[in-house]
Amino acid sequence: MHSEVLEGRHNNWLADAHGALALILMTDQYPRNAFRGTGNMYYADELAVSFARIALKAGHADRVDERMKLFFFLPFAHSEELSDQQNRWRSPNNWDSRGRPERGITWRS
Repeated sequence: MHSEVLEGRHNNWLADAHGALALILMTDQYPRNAFRGTGNMYYADELAVSFARIALKAGHADRVDERMKLFFFLPFAHSEELSDQQNRWRSPNNWDSRGRPERGITWRS
């Protein structure tokens, strides 16, 4: 399943909040645990950020259980891009068309 996600065979899951969450988990959390201690634990980070941007722009974080919202934001904390790290706790309601925060509203659980 993980290789299928990396190949883009399940990108249609982005249309649904729980499907988008599954894609984020498979590209952000799964590699960090399955490949711990190797360079492979980071290889899907950019894809995870891409999925998270799309999901947040679609408002999917507001459609899952409160305890699961955090996973939509973790890819930004893991990103190598400083701007992603600085903006990781911004409200998904204030993201621009490129998936970047427009204003500094802090996300709270």
